[in-house]
Amino acid sequence: MIRSNARTPLSLVLLGVASVLVGCAHDKLLDTVADEDTAVGHDDDTGDTSTAEDTGDVDTGVLSGVHGTVEGTVYLQLYTINQNGDMDLMDWEETYGGYPFGPVFVAAYSTDEDGHDTYYDQNVITAPTVSPAPGGDPYGLEIEVDDVDSVQIYASVDYANDGILSTAEPTGAYPSAVTVSSDGTVTGIDITVMVPWGGGGDGGDGWGYGSGGSGSGTGTGCEDTVEMSGTVTISSTYLEGDVAALIYDTAGAGPYALDRATPTATSGGAEAPFSFSGCSNVGDYNLLGVWDSNANSLFDPADQWGAYVTDGAVDGNPITIGDTSMTGLEILVPFGDYQPSVVPFVSISGTLTSSQDWSTYGDVYVAALKYRPNSDLSVADLKEGYDIMEWSSAELGASSALEYHVEVPANTIVYIWAYGDVDGDGILNEVGDPIASLNDASGRAVTGSTSQDGADLNLDVL
Repeated sequence: MIRSNARTPLSLVLLGVASVLVGCAHDKLLDTVADEDTAVGHDDDTGDTSTAEDTGDVDTGVLSGVHGTVEGTVYLQLYTINQNGDMDLMDWEETYGGYPFGPVFVAAYSTDEDGHDTYYDQNVITAPTVSPAPGGDPYGLEIEVDDVDSVQIYASVDYANDGILSTAEPTGAYPSAVTVSSDGTVTGIDITVMVPWGGGGDGGDGWGYGSGGSGSGTGTGCEDTVEMSGTVTISSTYLEGDVAALIYDTAGAGPYALDRATPTATSGGAEAPFSFSGCSNVGDYNLLGVWDSNANSLFDPADQWGAYVTDGAVDGNPITIGDTSMTGLEILVPFGDYQPSVVPFVSISGTLTSSQDWSTYGDVYVAALKYRPNSDLSVADLKEGYDIMEWSSAELGASSALEYHVEVPANTIVYIWAYGDVDGDGILNEVGDPIASLNDASGRAVTGSTSQDGADLNLDVL
């Protein structure tokens, strides 16, 4: 059995592209709280957010290890959901007359056993190329590591065009871990981000508005409003880059409000005032801070992040937004481990059974696809999906059932299909080939924000 997205050191399987679509980035806190389980941890200690450097290009800061380059192309694919709940691809020029959204952030990172992300390098594509189709923009990341075997590569679109990557904006990730050899270059790490039709513009509805002119939302629609104000303090050497105060929910989704400013340098770093106004009595949220420490004009996960503190260095989150305004709040950057994650993946798993002896089915595949298959397709087509598992005919033997597990983007639509290649020619869904699809004839599955088990399939010749 082969897992094509298995994160195996010293190996790289080129499987095409993956994407993540999450819903609207800015819901009013009074009305709805985003139902995401995107993990954002927090520690009580001050210190490094493991984004490598305070200023300039993001680097690991390590003194030794492996240094190499990862190169590829980022493609943006516009789509809509039709009345049947399936994806229809759209043309950028015909729909918008060009590209209407914000820049694209591309980065390399690794995740430790505690779920904390460390960033190694990043690029920003300020004016993405979308025509002539398929468009695409090259990127290159310089990777220096000495404590991990491989890195993950992803791209995220500033869909709201508000200068911050929210946890609910279109994101694509290369489905396999990438291992970089010393002084080597890994090429062909292409990523496609699926971008939904219907968005664009500056900001969106949020909890409140910021005094700095970059707040998310308007703070309207409330019976009563409250104000939150204070100071964002950078506690390390400051050279350049804006700061912001932000409101996230306690599950890590957001931001729901943003106040951006250029800080004033101080002897110990820099500081800037912030102020929000929004709906009262909305409950517990996290008050965070971020500094554009990599100076790319985006607030992104590779920047320095911090949080609301009390008594100088005690984590003050969550903060309860009640019916009383709060002033004199202090946000310390860097602080703790509040770095947001914008690459949410979940899994779909189940049991694959067969109506006949496995030996009659040839090689067997289970794939999570981006599009609904409508005709014969090849094994190579499957490998352009989100994830794939495959078993050779020699492995199957007298197996009674196969357990499968595929990783897919959260909060989007995928298509789960199983195939057997009876004649071994690499072409699937031919006459006499067994197939199976999840849920109905389309194989369509809504991934949601949590992993799904029990997605069983029965492979048979129809």
